[in-house]
Amino acid sequence: MARIRSIKPEFWQSVDLAKLSEHARLMAIALLNHSDDEGYFFANVALVRAACFPFDDDSTTCRRSIDELSSVGYIEVRIPSPGKEIGRVVKFLQHQRIDRPKPSNLADLFESSKDRRSVDDTSLLEQGTGNREQGAGTGNREVEQDCAANAADTIDPGLLDFCDWWNSLQDAGLVRSRVTTKPPAETLRKRWKTAQRDHTIRNAIARRDDIKARLKQSSFAKQSGWLTAAKLLGGKNQDHEVIVVKLLEGGYEDREPTGDARTIANLSAVEEFANG
Repeated sequence: MARIRSIKPEFWQSVDLAKLSEHARLMAIALLNHSDDEGYFFANVALVRAACFPFDDDSTTCRRSIDELSSVGYIEVRIPSPGKEIGRVVKFLQHQRIDRPKPSNLADLFESSKDRRSVDDTSLLEQGTGNREQGAGTGNREVEQDCAANAADTIDPGLLDFCDWWNSLQDAGLVRSRVTTKPPAETLRKRWKTAQRDHTIRNAIARRDDIKARLKQSSFAKQSGWLTAAKLLGGKNQDHEVIVVKLLEGGYEDREPTGDARTIANLSAVEEFANG
C-alpha cells in the first residue's frame, strides 16, 4: 500500500543522486511512497516495477535503477532467503516523520541476513549510469571508480553517514570526541549493528535534529566528554537507561543550579557515567 511521504529540498541538491539516471532518481522518490514506516520494502525487481512503474514494459530499467541507488548508498538490499529480497532506504528515518508508525514486518528479516544483493557494475558502466546518449561507458572515469568503490565497500553506508554526522557535532562543539571513517572502529561497527536490530534505539538515533537540539541544552553532555559515538548507539547508564532515549527525553538538559551546586551536580554525573 502506497503512503504519503515528504520530499526535503536537500534531495534535489544531492551530489550522489545527481550522478544517476533520471529513472533512478524517480525511483528514489517512488520507494519512499512504497516503503513501510521504517523504510523497508520488497526489493524484488518485478515487485518494485509493479508498485512504482506499473506501465513500464522493460524490467531491466528497474534493475539498473536499483543497482544505481545501491551503488551510492541510497538503499541497501539483502537476501534473507532465495528469491526474497528486502530493501531499506538508508536515511529514511532521518527525513520522514511518521504519525503513529507501525512496526516493520520486514526489519527482522533484513537484519537477520548478511547476504547482500551485489551491484551489477557491468550494467551500470555499459549504460553510463542510465544515460544512453553517452554511449558505452560513462565517459567519466571518476564516476566509474566511485561505482566500483561503493560496490566493494561492505560497511553499512548508514554507519558512515552517522560517523560524518557525529563529527559535525564535534565541529560544532557539542561533543568532544571524534570518530574515524576509514574504516570505523570495530566497536562502533558492532554497536551500530546492535542498534539497527532494536527498533526503539534505531528510531531514536534517527532523530538527529532533536538530538542536536538537546545537546545544545546540555552543558553536561557537551563539556564533560563522557558522551561518545558508541555510547549514543544504545549505550546505557548505571540505572540501565538507554542514553540516547534519556537525552531525547530531556534527561541531561541544564537545570538552574549555579556555583558550587552546579559543580557538584556535574561531578556526580561524570562519575555516574565513567563506566557507563
